[in-house]
Amino acid sequence: EEGHYFERQDFTGRALAAQRKMYRNGGATFTVGNTYIPVPVGVTVGGSTTVNSGTCYRAPDRILREWVDDLGLDELSPEAMAPYYDRVEAVLGVAPARAEFLGGCARVIARGCDALGFTRHHPLRRNAPDCDGKGTCCFGCPTDAKRSTNVSYVPMALKAGAELFHGCKVERIVIENGRATGVVARAKGSGAR
Repeated sequence: EEGHYFERQDFTGRALAAQRKMYRNGGATFTVGNTYIPVPVGVTVGGSTTVNSGTCYRAPDRILREWVDDLGLDELSPEAMAPYYDRVEAVLGVAPARAEFLGGCARVIARGCDALGFTRHHPLRRNAPDCDGKGTCCFGCPTDAKRSTNVSYVPMALKAGAELFHGCKVERIVIENGRATGVVARAKGSGAR
């Protein structure tokens, strides 16, 4: 991992400091086009899951069906994908955001949906089963309530025997007989687990 392994004590909620440490280009990554849209790209163990709001979407069934019908990708049908989604969502504790933590924007959107007759609206599903409303998700969760990769899958992998090198920028992938067999990386700092 190019970035470092930040942990809950590192997540102080200080936006500018967090952006400098945990976001690619200090948070100045944007799309190019008719308008600029910021793209929050995390450079940490856990990547962007460490510095996002924890929103968890499934690919819409209509899109998966298009992939099956138009591209022949039968293994990506909604039915085939459901057990994988279920498993990941169970590990991450994905559930609708709790009402007490929804802000004014959510209430305005809900009222607008009701006024327009949209009967199918609900809070976003998030991977934050223990959320206590600190509101600093985009700068790392100081209580580990959000199940970003740095507090879910990475510890599971380490416990299973994986090795993690962080603070290392990959410069080249070593290919032998058509297969990746290693990497050449430059250490940016200290860190191995």
